[in-house]
Order: sequence, then structure tokens, then C-alpha cells
Amino acid sequence: MTLLEVIATTVSDARAAERGGADRLELVTAMGEGGLTPSIGLIEAVVDAVGIPVNVIVRPHSRSFVYDADDYAVMTRDVRAIARTGANGIVAGMLRADGCVDTEGLARVIEASMACSSRSTARSTRRAIWSRRSTRCCNSMR
Repeated sequence: MTLLEVIATTVSDARAAERGGADRLELVTAMGEGGLTPSIGLIEAVVDAVGIPVNVIVRPHSRSFVYDADDYAVMTRDVRAIARTGANGIVAGMLRADGCVDTEGLARVIEASMACSSRSTARSTRRAIWSRRSTRCCNSMR
């Protein structure tokens, strides 16, 4: 079965996507910067406004998809806060400095989401693949 996932950046986007037939949403802010984690208030408002699953991007900054220990600490906090909103899950992507997928970082974020007692889990994990080198690294993971 094919699902239609639509990006929403506001409550009205989310409502329009649902009316238009979206099966689920990916909630994001700062699309001009590649997408960042939305506020808890926006997440709660969207979850309350629609009857379809809402997945929330977890991205602490727009510099890159390469994160340090402080970024991971922020992401873990965000995951725990998102879990309390009733959102369906999270969307995350991260790379190592060499351009390959950061599987250890992804595992940490997924572990943080699974540790939450809420129904929110890491049901959707997106890889940030921007270069041929990244694609080669990802292909070697299969």
C-alpha cells in the first residue's frame, strides 16, 4: 500500500494536507534552512488539529547533518519532549564527517525514542545522503 506523506510547517498546512488526502505528516520548521525541529507548541497544536499520524523532524541546526556530543544531547531532549506530545514518531538523519551515514548516531536517537514510555517512537528514520561518497557508504551498509 502506498502512503502519501506531506510536509507541514504550520497548523493550517497540516489541516490542508489532511483534507487533501495525506496519510501522514512530517512536521518541520525553517524549510529554507533544510528543515529544523519545530517547537513543542506547534507539535501539540498540529497533533490536536489532525486525525492522521504526525512525524516530527529532529534536527537541531542547519549547519550540516554532522552532529557533535552537544547536538546529540539536544536531540535526545527533543525526542523525549516530542514523545510527550502524542506525535506518531520522529524523522532524523545524520552523517559522519566523512560523508557516510552515522549509524551510531542514528542508533542513539532511536534508542532515546524507544526509551520513551509514550506511544511515540522512531518509526521513521531518514538518511541524509547528499553526495556520491555518501551513497557509496550507504550502499556498503546493505
